[in-house]
Parts: sequence; structure tokens; C-alpha cells
Amino acid sequence: MGNVKIPEINCILSDREIADMVDGIYKQNHEYYIIDENGFILGYKDQKGLAEKEYLTELLCKWRNINRWLNNGASPYERVTLAMIEEKEKERATLYRQIENALNGKFAINNNQESLPIEKLFRLPNKQKSVQKQGRQSKPFKKCLQNDDGFRLQRLHAVMKGKKGKEAALTIKVAIQIGWITKPTFKAVEDEFGDIGNRSNYNKYINEDRFTNDEIDGMKNTLLSN
Repeated sequence: MGNVKIPEINCILSDREIADMVDGIYKQNHEYYIIDENGFILGYKDQKGLAEKEYLTELLCKWRNINRWLNNGASPYERVTLAMIEEKEKERATLYRQIENALNGKFAINNNQESLPIEKLFRLPNKQKSVQKQGRQSKPFKKCLQNDDGFRLQRLHAVMKGKKGKEAALTIKVAIQIGWITKPTFKAVEDEFGDIGNRSNYNKYINEDRFTNDEIDGMKNTLLSN
């Protein structure tokens, strides 16, 4: 991280200045996560870096708030005493030292502690648990069926046989449109019907308007015909 200078101790940073300062040191937030093609968070790429970034941001915000208070930012109904001012100045000095340490790769919860590595300050989440909690769970295809007595799934298997990519996406897209199913994940479709080709190619067609009206109507007729 190197030696990074911070403004004078009485400087009042804006939210934008804090964000720019932290983003100039660390990566953008989305770069710390594993994100699928649908934008769902599946886990973490760099838990340590994210924890450090959040810790530094918290320190900067606390420091900014104290400076606001000291610069006539107290409530007009609050009776301010010299003891209160002195206490705030001590708290600010502690935060300032913590920020300096954090900018140079050292972390401490309070001024009485020695500087500790970030792993000692944060109980970083278990990656597997994070995936379960934040990632989109792929429920089985059969759970996506709507009011099916067996005919619809059987019909879909017959129509989906041998289809991949665009053709597979067209079948599923129309099945959604006519109310046979709710939208399944790629994995659910693949698990149910076997090889349906490349994930990105399938998702491109299932998520975008790439089919003509004739293609949509033709597939509707195929699915609904006896």
C-alpha cells in the first residue's frame, strides 16, 4: 500500500472525498466479489482486501463526524462543555493515528492495542457459507413447473431433445411465456435435459429479445399441439 498521506487532522472530508480516497487505494467494490452472468454474488475473491477497505472507510467517516462536531456541528440544543470538547479531541487524535496506521497496512481497534494484521480484527466469513447465503440457488427444473399433470414436462422433453443454444433457449423462453414454467437457471435446464450447449450462448438468447415473432409463434404451436 505504501506510505499514504492524509489531510490535516482538522480537515472535514465529504462523502465523495472519502470514497475517492479509499477507491484510490483499494479496488472497486465489485472487484472483490465473484459475480455470475446474472449479477448475483457467489462469493469473495479477496476477503482480506474488502475487510481492510471497509475498516478504513469506517475510520474516515468517524473522523469526519468528529471534526464536524468540533467545528460547531453540535446540536443547538446540546450544552457543550470543555470536557466534552477535550474528549472529542482525544478521540479524534486516536482515530487519526489509526487511519495513518491503516494507510500503511497496520490495523488496531483502539489506541491501547498494538497494530494487528487485518485477519486478527475481522472474523472473515466462510466462503462456502457466503455462497449459500448470497448466491442464487439453482432449484430443480421440476420445481419451476406450473400446474403440471405430467404432460408439460413430457412435452418439453420431446421438444428439447437434441436442442442446444438458441433452439434450447427458444423452447424454454416460450414455455415461460405460455405459463408452463417459471424461469429456471441454466444449471436447472442442463440437469433436466442434458447438454444444451454453452452457458453464455444460451443466456444470451434467454435473456434478450433475439427471436422473431414467427419463431415465437412457431414454438408455441409446437408445444401446444397434440
